[in-house]
Amino acid sequence: MSSFFPQDRSPRNAWHPSRLLVEEWILCAAVAAVGFVSLYNCLPKPSVPAAVARSIHKLKSPFSKHAAAEPVVSLVPASRAMVDAIRQAEKLERNGRFDDATRKAWKTAADELHRLAFRPVSTGPGTHVRLFMKEAEQDRAAAIEGLLEELLPGQFAKLTAQREAAMAADSRQASPAPEVTWFTVAASAPEDVRGMAYDLACLHDEASRNAIVIGKCREIVGYDYWKAVCDAGASEPGFQARAALWRADFDASQAQFELAKATYEQAFQAWRDACEMVPTLAMNPRVADEMAEHRARYQEVLTALHEPVGVDAAAIEL
Repeated sequence: MSSFFPQDRSPRNAWHPSRLLVEEWILCAAVAAVGFVSLYNCLPKPSVPAAVARSIHKLKSPFSKHAAAEPVVSLVPASRAMVDAIRQAEKLERNGRFDDATRKAWKTAADELHRLAFRPVSTGPGTHVRLFMKEAEQDRAAAIEGLLEELLPGQFAKLTAQREAAMAADSRQASPAPEVTWFTVAASAPEDVRGMAYDLACLHDEASRNAIVIGKCREIVGYDYWKAVCDAGASEPGFQARAALWRADFDASQAQFELAKATYEQAFQAWRDACEMVPTLAMNPRVADEMAEHRARYQEVLTALHEPVGVDAAAIEL
């Protein structure tokens, strides 16, 4: 008798030995994949400190390789507004004006210098820097150096000592051995961390070079000097110090030595207060040279008054 339900005898439902073969291949592939995963988990991994792995992405260059969001400018044209503002403030001071107009002029100069610090300055085709970033790049280089030392403890000092020993042993070398760099250390690093050490060495070299380039740009326009002067001129102690120095120089030129002596001492005290408010003022070489000139005039005043120079000069040391 025929079944109640009709049987489907179409070829697509017919069993064939090839189906068993396909299923076995799929099962074998799955077992092999599981085996490879287990084998990978058993392999030794690079011995990279966790702190290094977490920190490396934070230490990449802050300067985008792409075009800046605002127009990139050449250094000298970009500094013209700052220079003009400083000249205006100095012109007022040369005329003996130490009033609100001069205060405003120094404030304007400080504002222009601040704008210059944040503008993207061209350093070559497709590259730029910002002048305020010098200290940040120095800090970045130091941080990367710390990570390299953590990754390869003692290796930089070891290679440096080996180089110095080799040079001392053979003093007849025509040229000194190459300096040890972090690239040198990375090249001799264990294989499991060599790639990361090289990447960190590249970042360290990049940060160091950026700091040098920014430093040269700042030297060209006198950025550090004028920043210290503008910060001081915009502060009340600095403004009072500059006013007192001008009055003291004027009194000395008019042979008013008693008055000049008192005004110089008042100016030096105000200058100390300004240096406490603006620490970079005391550390700037050009500012120190200017103060040395004022001290020399003060000593001339003391000589004219027949007063001992050494004791008073030491008393006003900044």
